[in-house]
Amino acid sequence: MRIVCLFLVFSAIFSGCSLSHVEYIPANPQNGIAFLSNSSMVSNTIVKLDGIWEFYWGRYLYPGDFILQKQTPDTYIKVPEVWNSFYIGGNQVPEQGYATYRLVLKNIPPFTNFALFINNVSVAYRLYIGGKLVGANGIAGTNKQTTVPFYYSMLYPFSTLDSEIEIIFHIANFHYTRGGLWHTPRFGKLEAVIHETGESFGMDYFILGALIIIGVYHLVIFLLRRDDPSSFFFFLLCISFSLRVLCTINYLITQFLPGIPWDIVVRFEYFSFIVPTVSFLLFLGSVLKEYVFRPFHYAIYGISGFFALLVVMTGVDFFTRYMFQYMMLVIAVVLYSLFVIIRAIVHKNRNAVYVLIGSLFMIVAVVNDILFYSYVFNAFGTLSPLGTLFFFFTQSIVLSIRFSKAFRTVETLTLNLEKKVLERTFALEKERNKLRLNNKMIEKEMSLARKIQNEFIPSETPLKTIAAYYKPMLAIGGDFYDFYRIEANKDLLGVFISDVSGHGIPAALVTSMIKSTLLQVAPYSTNPAKVMSYLNSAIFNMTAGNFVTAMYGILNYADGTFTYSNAGHVAPFILTPDAVLKMEGKHSPPLALFNNQQLKADKKFFKVNKVVLNHGAKILLYTDGLTEAVHIDARLTIRPENIIDFETAVLDRLLESSKNDSIHAIVNKLSNGLRYFRGSDEYDDDVCIIGLEI
Repeated sequence: MRIVCLFLVFSAIFSGCSLSHVEYIPANPQNGIAFLSNSSMVSNTIVKLDGIWEFYWGRYLYPGDFILQKQTPDTYIKVPEVWNSFYIGGNQVPEQGYATYRLVLKNIPPFTNFALFINNVSVAYRLYIGGKLVGANGIAGTNKQTTVPFYYSMLYPFSTLDSEIEIIFHIANFHYTRGGLWHTPRFGKLEAVIHETGESFGMDYFILGALIIIGVYHLVIFLLRRDDPSSFFFFLLCISFSLRVLCTINYLITQFLPGIPWDIVVRFEYFSFIVPTVSFLLFLGSVLKEYVFRPFHYAIYGISGFFALLVVMTGVDFFTRYMFQYMMLVIAVVLYSLFVIIRAIVHKNRNAVYVLIGSLFMIVAVVNDILFYSYVFNAFGTLSPLGTLFFFFTQSIVLSIRFSKAFRTVETLTLNLEKKVLERTFALEKERNKLRLNNKMIEKEMSLARKIQNEFIPSETPLKTIAAYYKPMLAIGGDFYDFYRIEANKDLLGVFISDVSGHGIPAALVTSMIKSTLLQVAPYSTNPAKVMSYLNSAIFNMTAGNFVTAMYGILNYADGTFTYSNAGHVAPFILTPDAVLKMEGKHSPPLALFNNQQLKADKKFFKVNKVVLNHGAKILLYTDGLTEAVHIDARLTIRPENIIDFETAVLDRLLESSKNDSIHAIVNKLSNGLRYFRGSDEYDDDVCIIGLEI
C-alpha cells in the first residue's frame, strides 16, 4: 500500500505537467472589446478573457437593447474581480445587487465550433452568447427573494457565422459579501476547451481519490496501533483536504450531490479551511511533541472552534465577512509551525527535515490560496490540492520512519529475549497476531477497492434493446463498460468496453481514471478515434506499466450505422438472420502502450471503422474473460495443447444456433453456457458481455 501511495502522489504531480501542451493566451479586452489574433485561435489555445468589460449596474440589458440604441456603461470593470472593489461616480459599488457584464470578441473565425467555460460566478447568472440565451447558474433576480444562488462549473458550446461575438452576463448577488465575475472565463475552440476542462476535472478526481485512499490507509494503521495518534491526525488531514478539493474551483460536490443547497456548499468550503488548520497542528504536536508550545495549540483550537460555530450558526453573508481575520490567523500558524520545525532540526530531529520539506510546499500553496481568494494574486489559481499531496508524501515518509523504528525495536527485543523461552514464545505469538491483523487490513483494503470498482459498472442498460452481463473474478480485475448519450444527437449512443492488463488495486485505479476521463469527453464527441486519443493522452504514464485494450463505438439508431475505434480489443460479433460475422476492421495498439506522438510517428494512430447494419441485426461486444475461460477438467491438464477454451469448444456453435433470438436471450445463453462449460460460476478473469440490437 505504501508503494500505491507513492505512485498516487508522483502521478498526480506529473499529470499536472500534461497541461503544458495547452497554451493560455490573454485576450486583454479594453473597454469591453477584445481583438483576437490568428495565433489565439489555434486548436490547442485557450483564451483567458481577463481584462476590462462593460459594466451596467442595477439593470439587466438584453442583446436586443444594444441593437435598438447605443448603451453607455456605468463604468468599465476588471475581470476577474469582485464588483464591490470598483466605484461609479465616486461611490463604491455595493456588495449586493445585480448588473450586466458585456464583452465583444472580434476577429474570430466564422463557421467554427467554440466553447466558453465558467467555474462559477457570485452568486447567480444568465449567459447570452451571440444574442442567444445559452445557459444559467441559479436564478439571477433583482432582489434576494427572486435570486437563487448556485455554484456549478459549466461548459457552453456554441458556433457563430460572423467574425465577432457578443458575450453578456446577467449577474445577481444578494447572499454573499462579494459579487461579480470573480473567475476567469476561458474561451477557445470546442475541442481545446473540452480537453482543458477534462484535464482539470480529471486532476481533481485523481487528487480526491488519492487523498481518500491515503487517508483510509492511515486510519487502518491507527486502528491497528492506537498508542500513536499521528496516523489518525494524518487521516484527518487527508479527509479535510479532500473536502477542500470537493468544494473549491470546480466544485465537484455539486456533481456528486446535484441538489445540494448553495449555502451548504459555502459552509463546507469554509470548513475546509478551518479543519485542516486544526488537523495540521494536531499532527505537528504528535510527531514533534517535544518542541511544540501547547498553550498556543489550545488557543488556536479555541479560536478555530469559535469560527466553526460562526460558519454553522450564522448566515453566509455574515460569517464570510470575518474569514479574512481567520486567514491572518492561519499565517500566524504557518510561522509558528516553521519555528517548531526549525527548532526540531536544530536539535537534530530527523523527522523534522521531512516535515519541513512537505510543509514548505504546502505553505506556498496555502499562501497562494489566501492571496487568490483575497483577489490579490491569481496567476496560478488554487494550489492547495497539489501542495497538500506533496505534503502527504513527505509525511508518509515521517510515519514510515516511525513505524520502521518501532519494528526495529521489536526485532532487537526479540533477539535479546530469545535467551528466555517464555519471553520468546510470547514474542512469536505477538508476531503471529500482527500477521493476522495485517491480513485483515489487506482484506479490508481489497474489499474497499472491489466496492469502488463495482460502483463504476452501470446498474442497468439505457435501452431495452441492450443487454449486459458482468461477472467479476474473485480478485480485483480490470474489466469496465459504460454507455454515453451523445449531446449533439439524441439518436447516437456511445458504448465503451475495456480490459486493463493485470489485477488488483492498480487495475482498479486505472479503471477509475478511465471512468472520470470518459465522463468529460464521450458525451461531447461523435468521433470514437478522438475519444480514444484523448483517453490515451489522459492515462499514459499513469498506469504503472499496465496497458488497456478497449473499444469505443457510437451506434446511430436512426440509420443503423455503427462507428467504432478498436484499441487492441477482441473483435466483436455481428449477428444477422443469415450469418455470424466478426467485426474485424482496422485495429490500433492498446491504450497506454505508446503516447499519441509515437502513434502518429509510426502511423498507428487510432482509426475509425464504420459498418451499416439492417434492422434486427445484433452486435456482441465482450472481453477475453469469455473466450479464454477453460473447462474445469482442463485446469488439471499438464500439457497445454490439450487445454480447450470456451471460444474453441462452444462459442461459434452457440452463436450460430441463437442468432435469431432476442439479444437478451443470446446474452443469457452465453452466460449460462459459460457457467456450464466452466463447471462453476467462479472465473479466473472478469467476464463482460454487451449486446446491442438494432
